[in-house]
Parts: sequence; structure tokens; C-alpha cells
Amino acid sequence: MNKPLRAVISIVVILAIGFGAYSSYQRQQVRRNYPKQLITATVLPEARQLTNFNLTDNKNQSYTNQNLIGHWSMIFFGFTNCGYICPTTMAALKNMTVILQQRNIKAPQVIMISVDPQRDTVNRLNIYVSGYNPNFVGLTGLQEKIDLLAKNLNVLYIKTQIKNGDENYNIDHSGAILLINPAGKLSAIFSMPHNPNEMAHDFALIQKYS
Repeated sequence: MNKPLRAVISIVVILAIGFGAYSSYQRQQVRRNYPKQLITATVLPEARQLTNFNLTDNKNQSYTNQNLIGHWSMIFFGFTNCGYICPTTMAALKNMTVILQQRNIKAPQVIMISVDPQRDTVNRLNIYVSGYNPNFVGLTGLQEKIDLLAKNLNVLYIKTQIKNGDENYNIDHSGAILLINPAGKLSAIFSMPHNPNEMAHDFALIQKYS
């Protein structure tokens, strides 16, 4: 191979390496800066491991951390007797799912964990979540197990008595939606108010750059 040709090849190789390195740098910058494009979600600096849990879903099947592996999930803590926060949040999740499907983006699994297992039986929970979307999951179980998972996720709720009697109470609770990544870890938090279009926008970005 003559020297001029060797020199041309060397220049081409150097340029290709340089372009590849620059493209890689640009991708890293985009990945690093994408949280600035988020509207409503807050991405955690480092995904957080969930405590081990074992609850019962709305089909009366065991549901554990393993059910979160391999796909994105959105978790919301609520209860079927909730007057405002739960219906509006569940409706927003329903509409977000429709928007994502229209954009050919696979929607996350939506899970409502009952903070009122005393009244939220499996059947009652099934009727409630299925009314929004037949694929939505409802979870219930022993109060202490739910309390432990909620504490792990920094979710707050408190029972408030309305009248005398065991059944006459309300539950004040957080309206945050928790995004769990395919590794089963808490990845981001969606704060109220919940706008379906904004949630779909942010979820698509997080999914793309995670």
C-alpha cells in the first residue's frame, strides 16, 4: 500500500473514531439532561429497592416483588371508599394508558394498593379497579404488610374517625403515583395534580432514557 493511500485511510479512521466518540458524548448529554424535559415526574438520583412484600391481588392470587420484574409499573395507594383523590387518580391513569397506546408505547402495569384492607375485600377491589381498566391490578392484604411497604415508599396515610362505629371512618392519604422500573425498583414519583397527557409524556421520556 502506498503512503498517500495509507495516509488517507488513517485520516478516515481517525475521523470515524472522533465522530463515534462525539456521538457517544452527545447521547450521554441527552440522557443526563432529559429530566429537565419532565413536566410532572421527579426521577430519583438512584433507583430504590423495595422491601419484600407478599399481598393478594384482585384475582385472589399472591402478588410479590417478582410480579414487578420485567416491565414498568405505576403504583398508587388508595381505597375503594375514597371520595375524590382515588377516582380522579384512577381516571387519570386510565386516560394515560389510552394515550400511550395511541402513541404505540407500551403502557406500564397500573396497581392500586388498598390502605383500607378492613373493608376492601378481593371482590370489592376487583370491581373497583376493573371498572377503570380490566388490566389494572388491585392489591390488599394484612394491614401491617401494607403499612411496611408504604413506609418503605414514604407513602403517608391516616385513619380519621367520622362518627362512632368501626365502619364510620375515612382515610387521608398521599396522592403520589410511584413508578417502578423493570428491575422492581422505585424509579420516579408523579406528584398531584395528575394530568394524563403530562404523565404519558414523562413516562415515555423516562422509559426511553432509563
